[in-house]
Amino acid sequence: MEVQGNDLRNYVKSIYNLEKSVLVQQNAIRALEGYVNSERKKLVPTDVPNDYNESGLAGNISSGILSALLFGATSAAGIIALAFITAIFASFISSIFSGYAFVALIFSPDLGGYCSYLVKPFFGFINVIKPFLPLAITTLVGIGFLLGMGGRSHEKSEKIKANNRKETILENNRQKTLLLEDLNASEAKNLNKMRAKLQESESLLNDFYSVGLIYPKYRSLIPMASISEYFEAGRCSTLGEAYNIFEMERKLGTIIDKLDIVIDKLDEISSQQRLVYEAVEASDKTIQNMSQAVNSLSTSAYSIQLDAAYAASNTQIIAKNSEYQRFLTMIR
Repeated sequence: MEVQGNDLRNYVKSIYNLEKSVLVQQNAIRALEGYVNSERKKLVPTDVPNDYNESGLAGNISSGILSALLFGATSAAGIIALAFITAIFASFISSIFSGYAFVALIFSPDLGGYCSYLVKPFFGFINVIKPFLPLAITTLVGIGFLLGMGGRSHEKSEKIKANNRKETILENNRQKTLLLEDLNASEAKNLNKMRAKLQESESLLNDFYSVGLIYPKYRSLIPMASISEYFEAGRCSTLGEAYNIFEMERKLGTIIDKLDIVIDKLDEISSQQRLVYEAVEASDKTIQNMSQAVNSLSTSAYSIQLDAAYAASNTQIIAKNSEYQRFLTMIR
């Protein structure tokens, strides 16, 4: 097939535009997938904690009373035991040493024994506390009861707080489930449409290449952008001349033929590889428009956000593809 002059230039330009369109759509899909995945992570249900345990001593009324009785009884038993031990000690000393004069001299209160000053206080202590024992025991039981009921009241308060936290988490999880359903449905609808448009553009691009005018080595964005520039600038009139210029510039290092390097050095190529620069800029601009569309609707449902993102990513793609298809039909 012989394609020359303006038709050849338009043919090359159409291929470049389709390559640019494919790049823009691929990056737009990745951007939307990334946004959806990041939002999906936010919607993971929160684990519901089981941070309340009724097995504690103050877990119910009976255990509160039990703790009170235990505290009071233990305290009272301690006092009684102290008095009992004191009496036993004094009786033991007196019975053992009562037959010894020197012991009696030491211990006997009547003889003024020195140790009588140690024994007498024990009996005195018992006599002093005897009237107050009922009151002391009652007081200690009361204190124990108050402590037990205080523990019960605190635990009841903690249970209410725990239940409130649990209900809040459960409600948030219900909301997350609804949002996730909306997100998944919107993702399926809009990403499927975007992938369908991309497939359409890729198929049309392959149809252009299948004409057979472009050597396989140059069937990608950067070579076709450079070749299209050569035709626009009048630096060539045939594809053979365009290939030679491209190879020469690549060897001299005046152009960059790797897309990842182009992206890293975008500002440096804006004049030397203008059409490559425009393709990358168009991709970045589309992603920016999608982001702005989503951010402006951040409080809206995901279905509305993703519809807006889809609209921002597909500007004029349908019209352009129809135009390229008509041109391809004409030159075949």
